Order: sequence, then C-alpha cells, then structure tokens
Amino acid sequence: MSSKYGDLYSETSYQIYHSSYARNAKAIGVLWAIFTVCFAIINIVAFVQPQWIGDTLMSPGTGHFGLYRYCRWNGLGTELSCDGTLNDFSTIPSHAWRASTVFIGISALIILLCICAMILFFFLHPATVYQICGWMQAVSALLMFLGVVIYPSGWDHPVVRSVCGADAVKYYPGGCGIRWAYILAILGLFDAIVLSALAFVLGSRYIRLSETIVNNRDAQSMYKGDINSAYTGTGIPVDAQSVVSRRSMNLQPVLYPSGGQDDGKHMSEFTARRSMGKPQTPRVDRQDHFQL
Repeated sequence: MSSKYGDLYSETSYQIYHSSYARNAKAIGVLWAIFTVCFAIINIVAFVQPQWIGDTLMSPGTGHFGLYRYCRWNGLGTELSCDGTLNDFSTIPSHAWRASTVFIGISALIILLCICAMILFFFLHPATVYQICGWMQAVSALLMFLGVVIYPSGWDHPVVRSVCGADAVKYYPGGCGIRWAYILAILGLFDAIVLSALAFVLGSRYIRLSETIVNNRDAQSMYKGDINSAYTGTGIPVDAQSVVSRRSMNLQPVLYPSGGQDDGKHMSEFTARRSMGKPQTPRVDRQDHFQL
C-alpha cells in the first residue's frame, strides 16, 4: 500500500514539476522569440546601412562604406554621392565585400524564415520547433560570422584608400574608423549564438521531461494492473482503495437477530464452556447476519 501511495506521490510531483516548468518555459520561450525578432532587425539594419566604416578627423577624404553601398564626397556638390546596388554586383568595389553581402544577406533571409517557422508551435511538439529554429539560428550566426570576418579584407581597395588614406590595408582602415553598423553586426552575431544555444536547451529539456513523465505513467499503470489482478481466497478481486476507504470510515457491525430458536447444537464447545454457570442470554444461530 505504501508503495502505491509512493508511486502516486511521485506521479503527482512530476505533474506539478511539469506544469511549473511548462509555465517557466513559456515565459522563456516568449523572450527567446522577442530577441529572435530583435536579431532579425539588427541583421537587416546592418545589411542595408552603409555605415560599417567611415571618415574621421584623421582621414584625407569624406565618406562612409557599407556592405554593398558606399558614399563619397567628390567635390562637385555639398552632398555625398552613393554608389552600389544589389541588382548589379559589379558596382560593389571589392570581391570581399561581395562575399560579405551574400553571406549576411542569406543570414537575414534565414532568420526571417526562422520567425515564420514559429507558427509550427501550433502544430508540432515544442521540442521539434525549438530544434528547427535552433539550427536555423546557428546557420544564420555562422553566415554572419563569415560576413563580419571577410569584410575587412576589402579595405585595401582604391575606393577605400581615396577616403581613408594610402595606409589603408586589409584589416586596417587607415584614417577611417569603425562605425555603428559594423558594431551592430558583431552584437547581432553574439545574439544569434546565444539564441541558438537557448533554443537547443529548451528543446532538450522538453524531450527529457516528456520521457520522464511517460516512463513514470507506464510504471504506475503496470503497478495498478498488478494490484487489480490480486484475488482473495473466495476468488473476489481485491480493491485496495475500497479497503482503505472502509477502514477509514470506522464502521461498526450491527447485530440483527433473526428470531429463530437455538437448540444448542450449533454452539461450539468453547462457547458452551464459557456459558456454564452464567445467566442464559439469547443467542443467535448461524442464520443471523451482520450488516454494515
């Protein structure tokens, strides 16, 4: 009986833990989804803004550069003239910048698909959706890393030197400085890595918790089957729960005489001895019964 109650307590504790974890996991999942949207915005902004590097007080020229678009002052007007489009890759001055444009553009596309994949939470198990989105975020982070690392190898291009000075070489911008779009891309890279790791953790926790609850329920079902298969000596099944309920009610038997006469043949020898020398009291025969 104690083993049965122990299994019931274990199952109840697992259910309480599961419901508590489910609430916490939903809260963490909402934050994960919000930061995924933030990473998508960071990725897109860093992709379109030509503010990766730009002129400083030490640079001989005026201008700023992005992945595929760059703006310079050519001395013919008061505003900067911008060049470079995605429709024609030949307008992108450096091969390294073209590669970075492709990598970060695909990264932005994948993270947008990841946001769309969150609709699968209504149709699939959360662990499956977290794993799918986790892999997509990991690939997006990898592509972002490649774009960020490859981009500085194009700083030795003549277009860059016309603004940043002749001392501009690969991975050294000369008189120019790093601007906010490049820093935003680096922050987005770390954001994607953290989001991917969090997605895998949430998915694995859902899988382990589901397996634990299923195994506990199977063990409880097997134990109940063993209890229900037990029988008394008369062939009547024993219901442990009903036995506990009857004992807890503390019912007392009530004697109802049947009105028959006893001829003394049905008394046992022990009863006959105890009744010797004592006033005779009405007895009941075997037909008398107890009723609860």
